[in-house]
Amino acid sequence: MSPDDLVYAFDIVLRYPLYGELAGSGTYFLAHPMREQQGNPIIAAERGPAPTIPLSLSQAVADMATSMTLDDYTAFLHEARGVIRQRQIHRLQPGAMDLETTREVASQLGLPARLSGVGRTMAIAAGVIGIAGAVASPLGVPAGIAGGLITIVSAAWTGSVGRAAGRKGWLRWALVWDLEQQASDAP
Repeated sequence: MSPDDLVYAFDIVLRYPLYGELAGSGTYFLAHPMREQQGNPIIAAERGPAPTIPLSLSQAVADMATSMTLDDYTAFLHEARGVIRQRQIHRLQPGAMDLETTREVASQLGLPARLSGVGRTMAIAAGVIGIAGAVASPLGVPAGIAGGLITIVSAAWTGSVGRAAGRKGWLRWALVWDLEQQASDAP
């Protein structure tokens, strides 16, 4: 073992009682796996309750992470932590956030968004174009093709508009985020 590794190990072990004192009696804190291996008679180790999470970003982050670089990912996590702390969301109970605040957080973080009601709108457009194609006119064939394409696209497209559109405040009225299901007044 190198001297640096030995110093690191002692540092980890010796900080453990300090962290316990800082956390206070009857509270829990996450420990380094090396600290959990130490048998110290003044320290009791047990599994604490899972923390309550007022707004889970886990699924949105998991969906975005595959298309992010490591720098983008760490920058996003830093930004998300800042937004959560600034708004004191970490102090709330689950379901305590209203829909508008949830939408603001999703927009501010640039979480992937979808167009609201996109399926219904595309189906109506396909129907109108199809009706226009049925009327005897020079637009018959092109309108039929366009109606068919819109029908196919509306069935395949999820309505996702990505992260950049989600950050546009003027477009927020037309967007929905999966995160909205966690809001206290979700539709």
